[in-house]
Amino acid sequence: MLLETKQDNSALGGLSGLIGTLPIPVTLSGSNQTSILSFLESRTLKERLITKYDLLPILYKDIWDPNSKKWLVEKPEQTPSLVKALQGKKLDEIFVVSSDKTTGLTTVSWVDESPSFCKEMLDRIIEELNFFLDNEYISSARKEREFIVQQLALATKDLEYWERQVPTEQVTLARITREHLAAQTVYTELRKQLELAKISEAKENISFKVLDAPFVPENPFKPKKILIVALAAVGSFFFAVFLVFFLQFVKNLKARGNEKTAGSGQ
Repeated sequence: MLLETKQDNSALGGLSGLIGTLPIPVTLSGSNQTSILSFLESRTLKERLITKYDLLPILYKDIWDPNSKKWLVEKPEQTPSLVKALQGKKLDEIFVVSSDKTTGLTTVSWVDESPSFCKEMLDRIIEELNFFLDNEYISSARKEREFIVQQLALATKDLEYWERQVPTEQVTLARITREHLAAQTVYTELRKQLELAKISEAKENISFKVLDAPFVPENPFKPKKILIVALAAVGSFFFAVFLVFFLQFVKNLKARGNEKTAGSGQ
C-alpha cells in the first residue's frame, strides 16, 4: 500500500509501503516525524494491538491450544498476560519500527506465517495511527489555540461586564469608559491571535492519502528458500567429503589391524 503524507501549504513527504510480509516506509519531517515515530514505538500502541486484536495466542503460540482455546500451562500464574508480553517485549519480535536519519524514512514491518494476517495487522496499525492523529495528537499550534480560546472566553466575560455597567457613586462614567476600552482592546487582540492560531494549526495538520491499495504478497519475506537450498547443498557436499575420508580412515584402521593379526599368527 502506498500512502502520501501531506500538510497544508507545506509538503511533509510520503507514507508508502508494500503490505504483507514486506515493510511500510513512512516519510515525515521535523517534529511530525518525531511524534509519529514516538507513537509507533510507544507502549500505548502495543497495548492497543495486543488487547484489541487478541494477539496473546499469537505471541505465545507454543503454549496455546487453538482447538480447546486454552493455555497449555501447569500453573495459573504461568498464563500469559498483557503485562508479561510488554515486559518480555514479545511484540518486538514481529512488529518492528526503524528510522533512517539520513533519508528521514521510517519503516514499519510485521512478520507472520500468514501473509493475509500481515496485511491485516499493517492495515490496523495505519488505522490506529490515523486515529491518533485525528483524536489524540496535540501539536504546539493546537495547544496555543486552546490557550487563546480560554483567554478569549475570559476577555469576553470582562467586556460584557463593563458593557452592562452604569455610572454610580462608586463607579464613575470615566472608569467604565476606560475599563470598557481596555477590555475591548484585549478582546480584539485575542480574536486576531485566535485566527492566526487556527491558520498555524491547519498548517501542522497531517493527513494520509492512499495511493496503492493493500495486497497479500505471494512471495514470502522469509525464510529465504534459495539461500536454504544453497546452504543445504554446500553442507551436503562437505558432509559427503567428510564421510568419504572417515570411511577411508576406518578402512585403513581395519587393514592395519588385519596385518598385525596375521603377523602375530606367524
